Amino acid sequence: MTLFSEAFMEFFKAIPDNSASVEELSGYIIKAFHPVADALGIGKLEITLNSPANAYQSPIRNSTLLLYHYREGYSDNDIKDQFITGGGGEATLRTFPRNGQQWDAETVESIHLLAKIIYMLCGKAQLTKLMNIAAFTDATTGAPNAIGITRFLGALCERGAEAGYTALFVNIKNFRYITQSLGPKNGDTVLKKYVVRIHDELKNDELFGRLGGDNFIAIIRNEHLDGFLKLISSVHLHMQLNGRITTFDVAARAGIYPIKQGDSVGTVMSNVSIPINIARASHHHDFIWFRPEMAARILHDKEMSNSLAKALELKEFEVYYQPKVTLSDNSLCGSEALVRWRKGDRLLQPHEFVPMLEREGSICALEFYMLDNVCHNIRDWLAKGIVPVRTSVNFSKLHLHNQRFAEDVIAVLERYQIDASYIEIELTESSGYEDFDALSNFVNKMHEYGIHTSIDDFGTGYSSLNLLCDLNVDAIKLDKSFLSSGSATPTADGQKPQSRCPKSNTIVIKTIINLAIELGLEVICEGVETPEHAQMLKDLGCHMAQGFLYGAPLPHDEYEERLTKRAGN
Repeated sequence: MTLFSEAFMEFFKAIPDNSASVEELSGYIIKAFHPVADALGIGKLEITLNSPANAYQSPIRNSTLLLYHYREGYSDNDIKDQFITGGGGEATLRTFPRNGQQWDAETVESIHLLAKIIYMLCGKAQLTKLMNIAAFTDATTGAPNAIGITRFLGALCERGAEAGYTALFVNIKNFRYITQSLGPKNGDTVLKKYVVRIHDELKNDELFGRLGGDNFIAIIRNEHLDGFLKLISSVHLHMQLNGRITTFDVAARAGIYPIKQGDSVGTVMSNVSIPINIARASHHHDFIWFRPEMAARILHDKEMSNSLAKALELKEFEVYYQPKVTLSDNSLCGSEALVRWRKGDRLLQPHEFVPMLEREGSICALEFYMLDNVCHNIRDWLAKGIVPVRTSVNFSKLHLHNQRFAEDVIAVLERYQIDASYIEIELTESSGYEDFDALSNFVNKMHEYGIHTSIDDFGTGYSSLNLLCDLNVDAIKLDKSFLSSGSATPTADGQKPQSRCPKSNTIVIKTIINLAIELGLEVICEGVETPEHAQMLKDLGCHMAQGFLYGAPLPHDEYEERLTKRAGN
C-alpha cells in the first residue's frame, strides 16, 4: 500500500485540521483507521507520550492512548517508532501485526511512514492545545490570565449563576519590596507559590486569576467569601533561599463586589476595580466593599479630569497666596501659592479637585500652570517696583517620572527672567519613597541653580530622618497635625476652643527643630491658628509660621496690597 492509495487518502480526509488535543485527535484516528489497518494487516496501534512540565501544563508521564485494536487479536512482534520533541518530550508509537500476519519490507516502510505522519498530527494537536491554554493562562503563575478571567465570568453569566458569586480585585501588599529584597526571579517564584496556595483552597467552580504584576481577580461563591478573605489576609509561604528554608507571610488588600443577577462581564470588572483603588490609598482598611456612590464619584472625577485642559486654556484656575511670617517679629517673609478653580459661579477649594487630579495623574499640568502664573505675577510686581518675597509652589511626586523635571522648572523662571531666590519648590515627604534617586537628583539641580526646595508635610511619613540627612533641601515644613491633634471639644456656642499642643507632640517638634537647625535647615510650621501655638513654636526655635493666625490665602490683588505695605515698598 502506498501513501496515495485509496485507504490512505480516505484516512487523511477523515482527520480534521483543527484537533484541539491529542486526546481529541485519537478519537478521530480510531474512527477512521480501519481501512488502513485492513490494508496493512495492523492488529493494534498505540502511542505513549512523555513530556516535561512547562508554564501551561503538568508533566506527562507514560500516557498511553490506544489508537486501534483488531477484534480478532494481534501478535506481540511489534514495530516501534520513537520520536524526540524539541521541548525534551518523547512520543513512542507501537504497531502490532494481526495474528498470522507477516510484513514484508515495503509494508514495514509504509508503517514507519504512517507512524511519522501520526506523530506529526499528534504534535500539531498538542501545539494547538498549548496555544489554546496559553491564550487563557498566565505564563508566570499558571493561573488564568485576563482573557481566562473574562471567559470564566462570561460562562458564569451565560448560565445565569452570577448572583451566587462575589468578585474580588486582590492586590498583594508591598510586593515591590519583596522583589527588591529577593530579586525578580525569586519574586516570580513567590507569585507561583502564592497562586498554588490560593488554588489549593478553591472549589472547582471558583477562580483565581492574574491580571498582571501583583494584581489578581477572584470569583468566589458567596458562602465561601469569609474564609477566602481570611486566607488572603495572610498567606504563609515557604521558600528556599541560599540553601536555607525561609518562611514569610504575604498579605493582600481587596476591592469586593457582590455580583448581581444580570450583571455583564464589563460591569463586574468595572465595579470591582473601583474599591481596590480606595483600599490602596487606605492606611486602615484592607478590604473595601463596592458602593454605588463610588461609581458616581469616579464618573465625576473623570469628567473633572477631562475638563482640565479646557480649564487651563480658559485660565479658570486662580493663584491664592497664603502669607508666611518670621516668628521673631511677625514680618512677612514668604508665601505659599495655593490653587482655586473658578468653575462657573463656584470657587472650588483644592480638596474638591486636587486629590482627584493626583489620582488621575493629570495634576502635573496644573502645577506647572501654577508656577507659570506665580513667575508672571512676580515679574509684574517687579515692574511695578514692588519687592516680592519667596513664594513656594507645590509639586507632586508624579513629576519624578519626568527626566527633565528640573530643566522644565528652570525654563519657566528663565522665560520670565525671575531670580531663583524668589521661588521655592515644595515636595511632599512621600515623594522620596518610590524613587529616591530621582528626587535627590532634582533637589541637587535646584540647589545648583539657586532655587530653594522644601519638604512639605514633614513628619507624616516613615523616613523623615533619612530624608533630612540624605536630601540637600533648604527647609522643612512641619505638618499641621502636630498642632491639631490636641484640639478640645467645641464650646457651648459652637466656637472652636484654643487648645494646647500635647506634651508628646511638643517633644517631637522640639527634637525635629533642633535637628533641622543643626543641619542648617529652615523650619516652618503650617496650620498655626492660635497665639499659644505661635508662642510655643517661637520658644522652641521655629523660624517661620503659616496659618490663619497670620492670614488666610489671599487672591492676587489683596496679596499684592499686603506686599505693597511691607517696609521698603
